[in-house]
Amino acid sequence: MCINCISDDGTWGADIFNGHAIGCNAVSWAPAVLPGSLITPQQATPQGVKRFASAGCDNLVKIWGFREDSQAWVEEEVLEGHTDWVRDVAWAPNIGLPRSYIATASQVSRPGRRFSPPTY
Repeated sequence: MCINCISDDGTWGADIFNGHAIGCNAVSWAPAVLPGSLITPQQATPQGVKRFASAGCDNLVKIWGFREDSQAWVEEEVLEGHTDWVRDVAWAPNIGLPRSYIATASQVSRPGRRFSPPTY
């Protein structure tokens, strides 16, 4: 996978890493605010939330988070349950919701799975 980011001086950089063994089909960025943070005051997150979900040819959905201390993307969670390639993933907006929701679609023709990732 490749995450492109623009720096303060206007130059672009890329973080390239292997996220799924045989390929990634889709990614979806997490909302930039913590779940429920607009209706319930929480500790300040000055940089916002840097997190995304990826859908893979390995039948997995993975949650990735950026760690400021190491300046690297790390795998935070692996969501299992599909029996074939995960073709798409969508992170639901969470404004006003107490938690996050992720919807996925698989190669197998049956209803997609809905995951509720852990609250961070």
